[in-house]
Amino acid sequence: MARSVLPNIVRMLSRIFGIRRHRCEPASGGGTVKPTQTPAPQARAISRAKPLHKKAILIAEASDDFALLLRRAFTEAGMPHMLRRVRDGAEALRYVAGQDEFSDRQRFPYPDLLVVGSVMPRIGGVELLGYLRGELGLTIPVVIFSHSLSPLEMRRALELGAADYLVCPDTLPVLVDEVNAIERTWLVT
Repeated sequence: MARSVLPNIVRMLSRIFGIRRHRCEPASGGGTVKPTQTPAPQARAISRAKPLHKKAILIAEASDDFALLLRRAFTEAGMPHMLRRVRDGAEALRYVAGQDEFSDRQRFPYPDLLVVGSVMPRIGGVELLGYLRGELGLTIPVVIFSHSLSPLEMRRALELGAADYLVCPDTLPVLVDEVNAIERTWLVT
């Protein structure tokens, strides 16, 4: 098993069994991530830094239910970010490139973060990540949510430079915790 995948598997398993909590932070000098210990939940709430301004977040998710749950999690977490949603990877590519209906950057600002589902019509989340990194050469942070724990998919996503690979939680409170971790790691400037 690749060395970079092991910490993420440990992090996911620790969340499932509630043993230890980890999150990923940007590693210095590259698109890879490194795991670090997160503070206890009560300490997290006290030390949480707020972003200086609204960030643009593009949600690329085929499931209306999960997209709505994500929006609700951002709201419950008290985050003022501008959320835009597309339903597949091809639409996400057009949005990022500012093509077609997404050419108006006032209405469709360039995203500071992409939150994508792993399974979408036309172009899936990992394939979208490949296009962004390889074809377009973009380093925008991409967090991939998957409905299943697929070690091969996780490995490929992390090798392509995914900011994080998370399993879709079943409950809103857990998703709110994930959204808080995403903000602390990728959106606080």
